[in-house]
Amino acid sequence: VLIDVNGTRPLPAVLSVLELVLRAFSPRLVVVKSRALHAALSAARKAGTPRPPRGAYPAFTPSDEAWLLRHHRAKVLDSRVRVVGVAARTAEGTPAVLVCYPLRMTERCGAGADGTHAARRETRGGSANKWRGGALAGGRDPWPNLFWLVDPRLFQRASALEHEGRVQQWQREVAAEPQGEFAAALAAAHHEYGSARWALLSDADREYCLGQPWAVEALRDAGVGGLRYTSQVKCLHAHLAHALAGGANPVGERVLRLVREGEGEGRQ
Repeated sequence: VLIDVNGTRPLPAVLSVLELVLRAFSPRLVVVKSRALHAALSAARKAGTPRPPRGAYPAFTPSDEAWLLRHHRAKVLDSRVRVVGVAARTAEGTPAVLVCYPLRMTERCGAGADGTHAARRETRGGSANKWRGGALAGGRDPWPNLFWLVDPRLFQRASALEHEGRVQQWQREVAAEPQGEFAAALAAAHHEYGSARWALLSDADREYCLGQPWAVEALRDAGVGGLRYTSQVKCLHAHLAHALAGGANPVGERVLRLVREGEGEGRQ
């Protein structure tokens, strides 16, 4: 495959098309003329390191459930979201990032059913209402948040960085250099996140979603946390969760670096 691209084409759009070509034809060699496109493609290939197959994530245990009931108080998951594993843990062994199944049940489930600490989550407003109204036939609707940050300390630090204006700062950087390395790596991270989310579906659920265009858009084509455009930064918590889960996410990696340097420490 030889990619001959004029300079007027937005890099994320070219990368999207190239990803489709790679998936459809599995070429042995790809030749590009642009250094920026080469960097973006290399980042995408790096980000595309095979993920654990379904069920291969470390288990979400009863002790994890008990810990969440005691400690997880910010952005509590909707009770209809099924937790299928733990993508990252703290040094103490407690959950840092949960793995969520991409289809949410639209009917309520009680404590101890498929959802994490379901009984308490029903009393929280945000997430339960945010996705209501997009339900598919059969009692399921898309849940695009594959990785969910639950570590209280990291959550607070990411929130503090958002309050400091880091989202806007990095979004301006992408806009100023849309074909730069940071923008290319961000686009690759969005593609990698969508691919991992789509791969987590069972064969039957993937076939089910293919018959629902909105589900395909939300689960296969959207990026980190369901963002529609590969140039979007938006939620630092979602990017950080992706990086902690092993994704090559430049925003999440920046957040981690700032956290290690003490940025956001002490701010509530």
